[in-house]
Amino acid sequence: MNKKVTENYERLAQRTGLKLDRETNALFGARGGYDLVVYAADSNRPYLFTILLSAKRDADPLDKQEIREFVKANGAILSLSQKGTSILAQMKGITDQARLGDALEEALQALTAFVQRQGFLNCCQMCGEETELGSYFIGGSYMHLCQSCFDKKKGEISLKAQGRARKKENLIGGIAGALIGSAIGAVIIVLLGQLGYVAWISGAVMAVCALKGYELLGGRLSVRGIVISVVCMILMCYLGNRIDWAIFVAKELDVSFADGYTLIPLLLDEDIIAGGSYYGNLAVVYLFCIIGAVPTILGILSGQKEAEKIHTIK
Repeated sequence: MNKKVTENYERLAQRTGLKLDRETNALFGARGGYDLVVYAADSNRPYLFTILLSAKRDADPLDKQEIREFVKANGAILSLSQKGTSILAQMKGITDQARLGDALEEALQALTAFVQRQGFLNCCQMCGEETELGSYFIGGSYMHLCQSCFDKKKGEISLKAQGRARKKENLIGGIAGALIGSAIGAVIIVLLGQLGYVAWISGAVMAVCALKGYELLGGRLSVRGIVISVVCMILMCYLGNRIDWAIFVAKELDVSFADGYTLIPLLLDEDIIAGGSYYGNLAVVYLFCIIGAVPTILGILSGQKEAEKIHTIK
């Protein structure tokens, strides 16, 4: 997160009486008897905040009417939801820093007052015990846990990490999975090409399918697996573009698909198919594949790292 955003977060912490955890860029603390974490779920939208608290009541969970009335009465809140003991308030996006501090303070006061009126008590997010809690970022999620549940969750994450590390990589299966996955992407390239489009979504689909295919049949996705998947994507992009043109040639010359496919090099040599159009289209396909693949690969690597992350918010 850039320096300006961090500085703005520090001002928000001072305005609301919360603290800033610099590692996760989350605001945290206690308000009205409830442990809170305020965070931006999307790093590209750093001022679109979610407020998390963990609480329970003897009555049923919040119903639609209670939620609707709360959201209607509080202009800073976009939505409210409850899942088990987790209560999440999604704030409206505000970029004006002067207004954002007031809006966050308003949302915090409204939310804590609301759950207090509804009879909710601060509790551990896992076991529901009304005891001293810590705030943590575990496996990609923010949580309020008692010490016992934190130790349990920490052990689970550690065991999963060890299991992934010990899991053997099936190279042959991984290659097969990457080929199958990238072939699905090639089919989408052809289908979109026949409709007259070359869309970035085909690259994203190819990337996801190739990488997930390698992971599914290969057992785990390593750096080697990513490289192999990228090679498969390159090959399938070429094949998809060639098939797209082969269908076009077969229709125009009234020949079979196989003949249309084999005629392409000759038609290019004879300049019947303009090289600029053919290779230009291929370049666009590769460009969109890169646009789709890069964030997908970064997302997978980040997800793997976050899945094993255990951090005490302090």
